[in-house]
Amino acid sequence: MAHIPLVHNLHDEFVLYLSVVDTDNTMDEVCEMAAALSIGFDKNKRADRPLRVRALGATEPFPPDMTVAQAGLGPMSSIELYYE
Repeated sequence: MAHIPLVHNLHDEFVLYLSVVDTDNTMDEVCEMAAALSIGFDKNKRADRPLRVRALGATEPFPPDMTVAQAGLGPMSSIELYYE
């Protein structure tokens, strides 16, 4: 259990955000925290589509129940949130 900073954005947005997450957080928890920081981002806007997280430049998302530590994300890793 350690706190690390991650850089993230919502797909197709140009703004980057910095969040401090716990290495025991799941990807679903990371999505929830990151979405709360996006100014003007209404997470219910696409309630019929789940929000997912992937490494920047990756095509496949991390499994929702995977932890930050299991994903191998370190301090200042870049991740992207997107609607599936």
